[in-house]
Amino acid sequence: MSKSNKKRKADTVEISRAELESLQESEQRYRNILVNSSFGISAYDETGQCILANRALAEIIGAPDVNHILGQNMHTIRSWKPSGMLALAEDSLRHGSRERKTVHFTTTFGKDIWLDCTFVPYRERGKQYLLLIAENVTTSVLFEKSLMESEARYRALVESTSDWVWEVDENAIYTYASPKVEDILGYTPEEVLGKTPFDFMSPDEAKSIAAIFAPISTAQKPFHNLENTNLHKDGSHVVLETSGVPIFDGDGIFRGYRGIDRDITERYKIHGALQQSKDELGIRVKKRTKELQAMNEKLLIEIESRKLIEEQIRKSEEKFRSAALCTADLIWQGDVRENNLIWYGDIDGSLGYEYMEFPRTISGHMENIHPEDREDLIKDIEKAVAAGEDFYAEYRIRCKDGTYLTWNERGKPIGFENGKAVEWVGSVTDITQQKRDRDNLVTSAEEYKGVSLELLEKNTALKVLLEQRVKDQSVTEQNILQNIRTLVFPYLTKLKSSTLSVEERAKVDLIESNLEEIISPFARKLTSRQMNFSARELEIADLIRSGKQGKEIARILNLSPETINTHRKAIRRKLGLTGKGSNLRSALISISERQFPL
Repeated sequence: MSKSNKKRKADTVEISRAELESLQESEQRYRNILVNSSFGISAYDETGQCILANRALAEIIGAPDVNHILGQNMHTIRSWKPSGMLALAEDSLRHGSRERKTVHFTTTFGKDIWLDCTFVPYRERGKQYLLLIAENVTTSVLFEKSLMESEARYRALVESTSDWVWEVDENAIYTYASPKVEDILGYTPEEVLGKTPFDFMSPDEAKSIAAIFAPISTAQKPFHNLENTNLHKDGSHVVLETSGVPIFDGDGIFRGYRGIDRDITERYKIHGALQQSKDELGIRVKKRTKELQAMNEKLLIEIESRKLIEEQIRKSEEKFRSAALCTADLIWQGDVRENNLIWYGDIDGSLGYEYMEFPRTISGHMENIHPEDREDLIKDIEKAVAAGEDFYAEYRIRCKDGTYLTWNERGKPIGFENGKAVEWVGSVTDITQQKRDRDNLVTSAEEYKGVSLELLEKNTALKVLLEQRVKDQSVTEQNILQNIRTLVFPYLTKLKSSTLSVEERAKVDLIESNLEEIISPFARKLTSRQMNFSARELEIADLIRSGKQGKEIARILNLSPETINTHRKAIRRKLGLTGKGSNLRSALISISERQFPL
């Protein structure tokens, strides 16, 4: 091989390497674009199978990842045909042209979106491919649709309102006028554009309104209800009430006003007519006032009388409702025509229901009556309704838990229509326990009869025993009394006549007094009636009753005066005298005088 051939071959290898490196760099760039692009990108071979897709496309159509897109065939994707994407792709391949369209569809993965799709055909290594570049435009499309709908609503509102809607620029020249201007001033919107509001006024009116509007416009403030008189196209006068707000562009620069004009001409005419009527009415009012004053005085008397009657009715109703709530019976008021039933009293609680749970209809009430009792009750009621007479019934009513109560019901007609009773009042009484007790009494009558005879015999025997015991007790008490008087008192009398010290004599007197009390009802009175008296309190009470003072009692019982005073307070408390001005000795003497027979 010659040197020149070797050189050419080396140059060719070097060029191939450079092209390969350039191709690899280009492929890496395209790969980076594919991966990092915010647009969804995918490529399809000539059979329609997806051979390439990026993560952005997966996110746009709601696919979990790219692998769920690769391998899909555009001809079998359900959403492509109805949305027009398949036809767009086929047109691009058929004509070899770039095709673009915004489509709306629900993806295979359940996502509802709007896509801006661009299909680009290309060839590589002799094969035909199709590139899809997709952008999610759902937000912008929905915004545009919302904006269009809002504009349509605004346009419909403006065109349907009875007011003239307008816009003027910063020089007060009309830039918009709604079709209503033709109804109000006789000019078409096109005739109004390019003119100012003052062009439709008389010179004097224009000058007056301009003086009012100038400072408002200078201050760029809104204004409301500015009355102005305009000239109709036919020359007649039209009174308008104008309101407007300033318009500012995105940079905050004042661009004019937007507002409405309302035709108040009729209001002015009515106002004039009203003023004339008002004047005429004033004359008539003065004349009528005197008559009304006399009638008013009479009416006041009638009102006071009516108030008194209404107050009496109200009190009567309150008494009735209070009585209904307090009574054990339930009171009701029913209207056959409207099938309603009003209850006064706790009907719900009586049957175990929550508040207002039990039906307030006649039919609902009948459904809760025991089936065996319902037919007879209906017959009784129908008979009473036809005759307009009171009715009485006894039946069983079902509670919420399925058990039954027995009710005794009474009803009275209070309203009639075509000769038939249609309004009723009445009451029900729960006789469940009475009926149960009556049944139990009948069932147990024979048992009680035998027990009663046995108890009668036992009571007779006990009566005989008690009478004998009373006699024995009386004899015993007489014997004790006799023995004390004959065997004890004589010796005490002899002891008192002997020489004794003052203290000894006081003790002998105390013994004699206590013996007297033993055979008197006083001690027994205290012990039987005041069982919580201590022995010491009985001693002190006895001495107080005998007239002894605190110091004397303390010396006799060998106690301190303070202790005696404490016992005195306890005795007063137990006799119920605390905080009262009653004398303790008088109270004790009173007790002793209420003697028991010995």
